[in-house]
Amino acid sequence: MKTLLGILPWAVVLAVGGIAIWFLLDQEMAIGPWLLAGILLGHGLVHGLYFVPAPASGPDRPTWPFDLGRSWPVRSLGLGIGLVRAGSLVLFLVVVVAFTLAALATVGILVPADLWGPLVIVGAAASLAMLVVGFDAMLALGIGIDIVLLVVVLGPLWSPATT
Repeated sequence: MKTLLGILPWAVVLAVGGIAIWFLLDQEMAIGPWLLAGILLGHGLVHGLYFVPAPASGPDRPTWPFDLGRSWPVRSLGLGIGLVRAGSLVLFLVVVVAFTLAALATVGILVPADLWGPLVIVGAAASLAMLVVGFDAMLALGIGIDIVLLVVVLGPLWSPATT
């Protein structure tokens, strides 16, 4: 419960930012797609933290949420950390490539707008898989981002093809 309360300020910031981006997209303001592209790119790249050494721990610091060694496939299923890391690396590459291409499609650079929806779906699905494998309550915001992205695409609530 303490962890979920700890991410509450981030959830508020994310919700306000999401509403602002939604408003900008709805009003067809040019900055809206660029902000969404930045969110897609940033969300994809943050998954790389699974491959970064944990910062120094201390009594006043929360545990590092991106620790694949604490993941349920390692603890509960007894899978080796090497196998989990290899699978997660493949998922990470899919997430980064899909969200990078989706970001480019969002702003109409190099990637056709028609590919935006499928790219977001692939990126969000791989991201969800990675977040489930390396689940930590502090990463609930990432799961929320993926769910919102899937709702936007499958809704269909917005796409660069409609602007």
